[in-house]
Amino acid sequence: MSSEGTIRKLEKPTVEEREEILDFLSRNLMDIPLFERQYGESKVAQRAYFLSVLGSEYDPEQDNSDSPRICNVWTYRNTGNGDKVSQSVLAHAECKEMSEYMVAIFDVQPYIKDLWSSLSNKTSEWIKNVPNEAFKQVERELPDHLQVSAADSIKLLATASSARRKGYGKQLMSKVIESKDWESDNLTVLTSTEEGVKFYKSCGFTVAKQVPITISEGKTATITSLYIDDDKKRTFQSANEL
Repeated sequence: MSSEGTIRKLEKPTVEEREEILDFLSRNLMDIPLFERQYGESKVAQRAYFLSVLGSEYDPEQDNSDSPRICNVWTYRNTGNGDKVSQSVLAHAECKEMSEYMVAIFDVQPYIKDLWSSLSNKTSEWIKNVPNEAFKQVERELPDHLQVSAADSIKLLATASSARRKGYGKQLMSKVIESKDWESDNLTVLTSTEEGVKFYKSCGFTVAKQVPITISEGKTATITSLYIDDDKKRTFQSANEL
């Protein structure tokens, strides 16, 4: 990694950092066909979706001093051109005890409500009947140790379109693994693109389950669940030490 780049875990993000993260995710995940099909029609929906994943800690319009930590967010920033530019962002969630899980659900409920209310009826029905059913099928067919309640998970990973295939995503992944910032033996992720599957497999992840879906006429995708266990985490981390 270039010496001009820095990786850090965001702690108590400022209003400016929260706004920057939301804007960055919106600009750099909407070229994924599934994301575009679900949330492309509404900026409000995009923002609500990201906040439903990250929690109120990342809402620029809220006082987040008492917000629960829903996700740990890591960033790679490059300052080579004299300006701070977010090049890659990774958010991952830890498996939680039931009491913590209920707090998290309560925290993001307003964003989930905003998300559904900002979508057209046609899009809402499609999401419920197609990708959401595929996600449920994946979850039902995963072994117990890879269930949401038993494994930590990567929720979002985005790299600026101008900075892809330069190793920033792998650097972030290596840093997260090195930090041992997780509680379970396995780290899981869902992706809907072939590029995503190739990337995670290159990081040592193994495919656990795949479910094909139709996005629109002539356009398909595959919901893929992958995981990496402790042994492969160590192998990947030793091969990608910063």
